[in-house]
Amino acid sequence: MRHDDPEWPYSVHPTGWFQAAWSSELPAGGVIHRSYFDTDLVLFRHEIRAVRVLDAHCAHLGAHLGYGGTVAGTDIVCPYHGWRWSGDGRNTYIPQSAHPHRDQRLRSWQVREHDDVIVVWHHAFGREPSWEPPTLADIVDGFELADYYPVQLTSRLWDDVRVRPQMVAENIVDAAHFQYVHSARSMTTIEEHHTEGPRFFVEHSFQSNRGARLRIQTSGLGLMVGVFRNETGVTHVELQASTPIERDRSDLRDSVWLRRHPSWSTMPTVRQRSAVDRQLAELGNDIRIWEHLAYRQRAPFTPEEIKPYRALRRWAGQFYPATAHG
Repeated sequence: MRHDDPEWPYSVHPTGWFQAAWSSELPAGGVIHRSYFDTDLVLFRHEIRAVRVLDAHCAHLGAHLGYGGTVAGTDIVCPYHGWRWSGDGRNTYIPQSAHPHRDQRLRSWQVREHDDVIVVWHHAFGREPSWEPPTLADIVDGFELADYYPVQLTSRLWDDVRVRPQMVAENIVDAAHFQYVHSARSMTTIEEHHTEGPRFFVEHSFQSNRGARLRIQTSGLGLMVGVFRNETGVTHVELQASTPIERDRSDLRDSVWLRRHPSWSTMPTVRQRSAVDRQLAELGNDIRIWEHLAYRQRAPFTPEEIKPYRALRRWAGQFYPATAHG
């Protein structure tokens, strides 16, 4: 049965940075399409390897640039009549005319690419970015991408899931669910949590697993990075990214940066591969819950739950502007 979440308090998609693709999906000259934030988008990588994101429909007669569009120089070419559009959305060339339409523009989206991940900025009323997405080096001391296996080997897409990004983020303060949803030997202990502007931090300890600790930083509601440590140091880094499609539907991407085997082989060992597969599969346990969940705005939290949950929900409210000036 589908629930309509009558207690969900917001009417817009949240503000922030959201993953649209992995870098490996968009080679030089590549074109891909996405539907996010109730909008059709086209992503392309031009000849100097920069990624650009535009509203997908040509302003001429509405063809979708993501289906048959090609890259020419730093422009994308409409498959219908050959009109060309720059990365900032300007019409630069019309084959049938000596004069491009200078007054025609496609919306251009702010995009960032690092750590083999492509993210776009969304604001319900079109405001420019007010903060930047962190790199993994900002989060993990001494992080070097070359020390980890390529993320395309250790990632998974769960598409069109019935969940909102905030519901995914709320997992980080849910100590009990690690035991009941993810088969941890016992509930985790939340050692501390705090906020810094658009970022929320929480640290869990796993009492029965060799001193394992999990520190999570969520940047906005779309990018949630977990750093897993044991007594030997960082074992792996995980990004769970949730990107709204429409209403209560989102794409979920799970990426694991796994330290290379000491032999520096180009592929994970069988044991490492098995561990990563198990880690990626865990999100499926959450999805089974979310697909049938009815959100409770005024949940009867236990005394142990109430502080971290309330802190996260207060913090999350900043990402839902009520007006064009919010």
